[in-house]
Amino acid sequence: MIDPRPLGSWPAAVPELLEIVDSDLDRRGRARSLLGAYAGEEAVGTAVVRPVARDELLQALIELLALLLPMGADRIVLALPGRAWSTADPIPPVSAEADLRTPVLLIVLADAHRRRCRTEVEIHPIEYGERGRSWGVPVHAGVDGHSAVGHALTVLLDHREHLAATTDDERLAAQHHRVLLLGHELVLAPSAAARLGPHTG
Repeated sequence: MIDPRPLGSWPAAVPELLEIVDSDLDRRGRARSLLGAYAGEEAVGTAVVRPVARDELLQALIELLALLLPMGADRIVLALPGRAWSTADPIPPVSAEADLRTPVLLIVLADAHRRRCRTEVEIHPIEYGERGRSWGVPVHAGVDGHSAVGHALTVLLDHREHLAATTDDERLAAQHHRVLLLGHELVLAPSAAARLGPHTG
């Protein structure tokens, strides 16, 4: 489960997700995919995305955003574990015994607050050495509007007002129930949870 601690603000989004990933790595030895939603500076909710195959990630994100965007979210941060290698080496360093590529956390920041959505990508290497595990120097991979995830986030955030206008509190409660049944783990900010209160059992 996600630690039931108070959620931070948008400027603290990346450090907060790195902290959750650190906890995951300590307790499980692996990182899970995470999503944070914010309305301006304030958190709306944080989720562990349900386990999915790579080609099913977009469907899982839509399930969560169908709940979080009508609650006022206009900024999304997404953390995805993966592997990376240098572009100077055209052949991925993978052997029959192990995947030798560097473990990384890919962070996607989609910001539609007071403007059309702008989506950027950061790559945070996970390094292992004599002193244990640490975060390497992050790499800013630039603006992302062309990948499937970046494009989906842009479209959803730029059309969030239409989604909010067609979703009442009862439908939100039904989507919240569906999100939990599908296997997502979700912690909502108090104001968002209060909105669901009369409609959840």
